[in-house]
Amino acid sequence: QAFRDYEDRRSWARKMLVNISQAGYFSSDRTIAQYNEEIWKL
Repeated sequence: QAFRDYEDRRSWARKMLVNISQAGYFSSDRTIAQYNEEIWKL
């Protein structure tokens, strides 16, 4: 299924953008900030 989706560039781009926009708060920046606050109290 992923290969078929990838072949349809427009569909793939749409799914990619939706996926990225849904990621929001679950980013590496948030993870690092939370680690700093909880472990190092920074």
